[in-house]
Amino acid sequence: GLWYEYYDGYKEQALPDFNRLEPSVAGVMPQVSPVVRGQNDDYYALKLTGSLLVPRNGVYELYTKCDDAMRLYLNDRLFWETLKPDTLKKRVRFKRGPVKLRFEYLQHTAYRYLTLYWRGPGIPPQPVPESAFDRSTNRVVAPLASDLEVTNEPPEVLTATLHRQLLRPSMGVESTCCSALAEPPKAYWLLPP
Repeated sequence: GLWYEYYDGYKEQALPDFNRLEPSVAGVMPQVSPVVRGQNDDYYALKLTGSLLVPRNGVYELYTKCDDAMRLYLNDRLFWETLKPDTLKKRVRFKRGPVKLRFEYLQHTAYRYLTLYWRGPGIPPQPVPESAFDRSTNRVVAPLASDLEVTNEPPEVLTATLHRQLLRPSMGVESTCCSALAEPPKAYWLLPP
């Protein structure tokens, strides 16, 4: 699972500096989600921390879908940032072992979703399972191959199966809000410094 910190009543348009806030409530959730049971559905910020347990070396594709805004850090380096509802995809070469993970999320009103999917060596496109998260960030962290450089392999369009999974109503996404997403999401790449 992942450690969460929930910040109720956050109404700013930008993601907060979480170091300056005190969480309203904290605990453990099994996997990446914007839902904290028993808490408000609107106007909050959320931080998820832990480790992503990578099962084997190789190239992985990570996909996320969020509404309203989100940042993802891997090994304390910014991997993704979007300040609006969006679907993102990147490839990265992982080495086997734990990778430090931190999601920062902002929810205003209406739709709320935050998901993380992966595909990698021997892993078909699927939500990252609960067993791949560890709430401890004190473990020895495996380096990312090329220190977060994406591979030079050409981008692929999301498979139809994964695209349907990302838009699945059971994940808190109303089908009416996603009808405009007739095309698969764009691929975003992190370029080496």
